[in-house]
Amino acid sequence: MKNIIVLIAVISIGYAGNASALVGIGFGVELSSVNYSGDILPGSGDLGGGTAYGAMLYIGALPVIDLELHVNYFTQDFTYTYNVLAVPVPASFTYQDLSTTILLKKNLISLPMSPLQVYVGGGVGWHLMNTEVAAAIAGGSLGPENADNPIELFKYAAKTSAEGLVGLRLSFPVLPFALYGDARFGYIFATEKIRTTQIAGGIMLKF
Repeated sequence: MKNIIVLIAVISIGYAGNASALVGIGFGVELSSVNYSGDILPGSGDLGGGTAYGAMLYIGALPVIDLELHVNYFTQDFTYTYNVLAVPVPASFTYQDLSTTILLKKNLISLPMSPLQVYVGGGVGWHLMNTEVAAAIAGGSLGPENADNPIELFKYAAKTSAEGLVGLRLSFPVLPFALYGDARFGYIFATEKIRTTQIAGGIMLKF
């Protein structure tokens, strides 16, 4: 994973260095709706999702490639039912994901004098994940926040991911900021084969 990140960074820096100029840099904040699917718990399938909060660093380089670094944090309490000897047993679990993603983006549509850019991209990610699970006890439901010894499927475990996206950016030369929206698709390389779908929107301050 470290070798992949270093390789992408070297390629991006070298590419920017060979370009005639930098388009600029930017810092932004974003809000995302994230959906997780995959057997985080056996047979759990599509878990649903919630809201992630994030920040980003943008480096624009001529002629066609942009480099972005995104950091997002997601936490959500889920409910789950599993079968023990054909008897459904309720459970609840808390899922946390702190992700760092390096993305390369290429403009597909960028017309002269137009404020709209449409792009595609891809990259790699690193997820620091923590999951605590608590099952029903003596016929009563026990949440992870009350469990003395919750089951920890991931205890701040680091997982890598492959990422892809399509999005658009709206910016005006006379204004110091830009608006953007992405549809992102990720595959986390955990034993449980976790997949993510993320709809993100944000505002970026340009320099």
